[in-house]
Amino acid sequence: MVTNNLEDIFAYFEEYKNPRSGTTTPFCFKAFLKESDNNILRNFYENIPEIANFFEKPELLIFNPKCRLIPDIDHIIQDNITRFPAHLQGAGDGELRRQLVGAIDEVRKKVRTNYKIAVPQYYDGKIQLLLPLCLTAGSPNPDLALVVHKLNEETYTARTCLTLKMAYNNARLIVKPQSNWLRP
Repeated sequence: MVTNNLEDIFAYFEEYKNPRSGTTTPFCFKAFLKESDNNILRNFYENIPEIANFFEKPELLIFNPKCRLIPDIDHIIQDNITRFPAHLQGAGDGELRRQLVGAIDEVRKKVRTNYKIAVPQYYDGKIQLLLPLCLTAGSPNPDLALVVHKLNEETYTARTCLTLKMAYNNARLIVKPQSNWLRP
């Protein structure tokens, strides 16, 4: 986070002076402070924390259309049915599979021509990409975000999907999403 003048903002914590019994942490949150604040300068003048770095390989932030994408359709449907639009939750597995496979094929073609469609997120210690899945015919907005991650240099896998709200919350951990499809 930064101020309007692009000065870094830090979460500032202080050690409890009289910790309550049962307190699991010795610190309490005090404020969000800009780098030039006296509390930051006084306490961290020689050791101001670096900005969080979520990735070592910038190439993981862009979907490589030359790679294969192998989704685990069974897992996506069975473990995430409550994330699907209400009108599809009652559909049979066969119908959901057809809708999902079609939506994945479609987004694969779209991301090949516009890499900005893939939005990076940071989860479980790694970079993943979010792809918009349009399951509802004629809808201008995607229904879900397909989560893909790199298995190796030639292959992505997809094992889950997220609601747009979940996807937005995860993506904003790296940077405010600029893609126009990710608006919960």
